[in-house]
Amino acid sequence: MRLALLFQPATARALMTGAALLAALPANAAGLPAFAPPDAASAKACVVEKPVELGSDWTAWDGGKTDRSRDDLLAIAREYAVGSARVARDPDAARRILGHLAKASKEGAGPEGAAIEARMLIATGDEADRTKAIELLREAMKTGSRSAARSLGDLLAGKDVDGAVRAYRVAAAQGDPRASLALARLLKLTGKADPATLDLAVTNAFAAIVSAVETGDCRAARLMTTLYTDGAFGEPRPDLAMAWTRFAAEKADSSAAILLAKAYHRGLGVTPDETKAVRYFEIAANAGRASALLPVGIAYATGVGVTQDLKKAAEFLAKAGEVGRTDAWYWLAQLYRGDFGGAPVPDKAYAYLVKAAELPDAPADVVFERGIAERDGFGTPKNPAAALAHLEKAADAGSDKGAYEAAMLVRTGADGVPRDLPRAVRLFRLAASNGSAAAAVRLSEVYRCGMGVAQSTEKAATWTERAAFLGSSSSMEIYARRLMASADPETAARGLLLLREAAQGGDADAAASMVIAYETGRGLPADAEMAARWKAHGSSLAAAPGGFEIALAKARLAENGLAAMDEARALFSAAETAGAIDARFELARALDETGSAEPQDLLDLLIPSAKAGHVPSMRKLGELLEGSEQAGGRSGYEWLQAAAAAGDFTASLALANGLPEASRIAELKRLAEDGGACSAEDFSKLGLAWVSLGAEGRAEAARYGALASETVEPTDGGSLMALADIIIGTDGDRTKAESYLRMALEAGEPKALRRLAEGLARGTFGPPAPKDAETLLVGRGDAGDSSADVLFLKLAADDVLAPEAAVLARVMDRIGSDLDTLGGNLLKLAAKARNGAFGEDGRRRANDWLLRAAEAGKPAAMRALAETYLYGPVNGRDPQKGIAWMQKAADAGDRDAKRALAAAYEVGFVVAPDATKARALNDEAVAVEPPVTQ
Repeated sequence: MRLALLFQPATARALMTGAALLAALPANAAGLPAFAPPDAASAKACVVEKPVELGSDWTAWDGGKTDRSRDDLLAIAREYAVGSARVARDPDAARRILGHLAKASKEGAGPEGAAIEARMLIATGDEADRTKAIELLREAMKTGSRSAARSLGDLLAGKDVDGAVRAYRVAAAQGDPRASLALARLLKLTGKADPATLDLAVTNAFAAIVSAVETGDCRAARLMTTLYTDGAFGEPRPDLAMAWTRFAAEKADSSAAILLAKAYHRGLGVTPDETKAVRYFEIAANAGRASALLPVGIAYATGVGVTQDLKKAAEFLAKAGEVGRTDAWYWLAQLYRGDFGGAPVPDKAYAYLVKAAELPDAPADVVFERGIAERDGFGTPKNPAAALAHLEKAADAGSDKGAYEAAMLVRTGADGVPRDLPRAVRLFRLAASNGSAAAAVRLSEVYRCGMGVAQSTEKAATWTERAAFLGSSSSMEIYARRLMASADPETAARGLLLLREAAQGGDADAAASMVIAYETGRGLPADAEMAARWKAHGSSLAAAPGGFEIALAKARLAENGLAAMDEARALFSAAETAGAIDARFELARALDETGSAEPQDLLDLLIPSAKAGHVPSMRKLGELLEGSEQAGGRSGYEWLQAAAAAGDFTASLALANGLPEASRIAELKRLAEDGGACSAEDFSKLGLAWVSLGAEGRAEAARYGALASETVEPTDGGSLMALADIIIGTDGDRTKAESYLRMALEAGEPKALRRLAEGLARGTFGPPAPKDAETLLVGRGDAGDSSADVLFLKLAADDVLAPEAAVLARVMDRIGSDLDTLGGNLLKLAAKARNGAFGEDGRRRANDWLLRAAEAGKPAAMRALAETYLYGPVNGRDPQKGIAWMQKAADAGDRDAKRALAAAYEVGFVVAPDATKARALNDEAVAVEPPVTQ
């Protein structure tokens, strides 16, 4: 039997099990033997060769006495001969160890030592050394060393095929599975064997491998995996390849376990299964495979493929780091930071973050996170200067987040970090060039506000557009509105699409605009169902709780004015319930702008949010209180100071306006340099502050007016009014000022009507045109604007307007008996009417107003009515009624009525003379404070 001739008797007997198995299994169609792996449970335990402990640096060993065993020294020599993950290749160290063995034993270093020396010689590549290596291996082979025989076969295979075949046969005869396989491959490759001999060699190779596996050499199972995978001796058998791989993995063969783990992880030839992948990675890790430690640690940290266990995760990750998987340090930093659900351990998190960041090839994001930890004081004392250094290092390595956060640090300044706006701009540019939408938004702000650069609304618009394309929803919304304002239908349509994208991306203002668009049919077909869907989408936005409700309330008010106030109140209330700290402020602002609340109502709304730290509420509260008046524990001035200290530009500007001229100029320049003015409203306010400060002030006012005009929205009534004031204050184009006021009026600004009407009547915009003012006011009154009627009567009472009696009658008829609407105009109008300014009909109406006001208990109206009866036209006089109403006015505390009544008693006018009563009434008049206008 040719099979028996190839093996020693003992080895042949050992192969009987494999041979019997071969006979029992069907052969592959192409002749490949079909060996199934042994039953894992019954197979012998794998013999795992653990690396010998080095104990010291053997490169410095002088060859002196040592207590290490011969086998240990051979293993150490072998490792230095070829190099490993633990030691660098050092043939000299290997030779010193082998020399020591040769001296310490009559047998010398033995066949294994010869084989080691041969490998060192082969590695030099020198032909003489190669010849010597061959001689060494031949001598070792004669002593029965099968590893030397196999090594000799490997060395001769390229140049002496016959010699290699003989060497492989010697090793194969001793049961060396790798030599058996090498022999079969060499015979097939060179064609030196007939088919029968080749088949026998292949069968022997398979049988030798199986025999090695059955006797505990589980690593040989990987050879079976290779044979059934590459198909070198027949068609591949993926089923058997996987079976042998699984057997080896189950027997703790780390290479097979890793191969199987990767297969299940990536779905290579099997259905992806993270649970199985982690199981095999853990087998490999426990078998000492360093590359498996990290994936197992990550699995236990994340709970993917295994039950989460943070303690085990820390153990595996720490081991991975210790054996050179330095990316484990960052995973440990995340674990101790609490990213995977455990309690944060800041000091450990920072310590591992530093280890990860200080590696030569540390990723930019790791360096960035170290900078953030130092900025925020997480696991280490706050150190803005160190944070900036690491953030800039991350930026230089390509981190857009590093560049952005470094820019924010130098933009505001901090301990050890001076404020440096030009540097901030450079860093923002770097971040934006790396794709940061947030940085592009900041650059838009930088140019709009003039922070470290010359102010440029054009460049600000360009960066807003860039931010929109980089994905900033808020910038999309701004840019979309700009496109939608275009007269070109295609451009407006693009704007609407962009607005939709901004709303889908989470911008609350854009979502509110979509609701209004579908409700009104403006820009889109009216569709109540779609409006409801967008409303539901807006309510689901979690980026800013209550933000959508506030945006929708403001949109409703902009669309429908006071008619939407009840719905707006409900939306503001819902926003406050959702946690929006600015809900009360926005409601107060809406009420104030529409004149729908008393001052105390506004204070009640603002005080809680101001106390909670909402800066705009602090500022608005300060404006309402005007100076020393107290509310919420602070005076108005103190509230303004608190808002200014928190960075509120308008509060700072209000405080600056109270300074002496020189100090005011210096403060206005500082505010401008700090980039506090960033909107049309800010520009217009800053421009107004400059108007009264001489020639320099007018020039600055004109400059800020120009900036405001470039950015003002048609709906920003307050800024439009301020722009008109700036133009007037700097002797600009008065026609343009008039147009701004008309735009403000259309935007719903309540103060714009009076400014426009008075300006027309007094000639602010050109020649005086009282009739134009009258037409404006009466027309708006005819349309239902009661404030226009009140203003009309006031201007008529102040002789600014001189309306015809019929026009006045129309307005009077609308007001009717509404004394509150007449307000302080009542007495003036009555006095003019009594003197015949509005004809007989005007006089009659004035008397009716005075009578209703007097009956309502207004002392000044009582006195005016009394004077009408006493001193009016002859056909309207009634002295007795006059004295009676004068008495009522005096009894109600009117000082002038007391004096008039005292004079009547003194001279006997209508009443009998009575000096005592006259003196008493005069004394009472002196004691009465000056009357408050009713």
